[in-house]
Amino acid sequence: MARHYSIIDVVDKWNLWLDPRHVHGCSASEDLACISREVSIVNSLQGHFLVASPHLGDSNFYRTVILMVQHDEEGAFGVVLNRPSSETVADVWRTVSDDPCPSQDVVRIGGPVPGPPMVVHTSVQFSQLEILPGLFMASHRHMVSRVVSRQDAFLFFTGYAGWGARQLDDELDAGGWLHAPADADVVFGDVDEMWKRVVEGIGREILQTSLPGLPMTDDASWN
Repeated sequence: MARHYSIIDVVDKWNLWLDPRHVHGCSASEDLACISREVSIVNSLQGHFLVASPHLGDSNFYRTVILMVQHDEEGAFGVVLNRPSSETVADVWRTVSDDPCPSQDVVRIGGPVPGPPMVVHTSVQFSQLEILPGLFMASHRHMVSRVVSRQDAFLFFTGYAGWGARQLDDELDAGGWLHAPADADVVFGDVDEMWKRVVEGIGREILQTSLPGLPMTDDASWN
């Protein structure tokens, strides 16, 4: 069962969004651009799932699935997909906006680093950053408002997981993380089954890489 967070955890981070200095002293107009950098590297894990291995030893990421939003030479950031809060998007939205929000989905705690509320969604017209084909992110207030007022699929996050330059790469080299290409079906899938589903997928990928030609099925008893 996923760990649940209280409304206090959520609302405390909302103040960062209302403050134009909310991201490390950046102006409100910069939003995601201040967290992410448009500098690509050969081994970027943008658009991948990240799960902690037993070697990591960080309780913040125990049995979490992180969707990597950006990974370049200046650092990396992503959002934890399977840490729901105890409040719905509609409940929290009413505390900060008069705009309509019919969503009864829960707010996700995206990670231990305070940051502006962000949405992962499928509406290209409200995209500030493309995570993978057909999957986008936005943190600008106007775009978030438009996304949450629609019926299209989205996930709402407060907080994120962040790494400085080379920090994630060093942790990867030390065996702290496992990763695999992200899948939108999993992103919007069952929270309680997400970690198991991603880990099993990573296991199959490792076996296929190590033992090419080995037949694989979705039945774990055969793998």
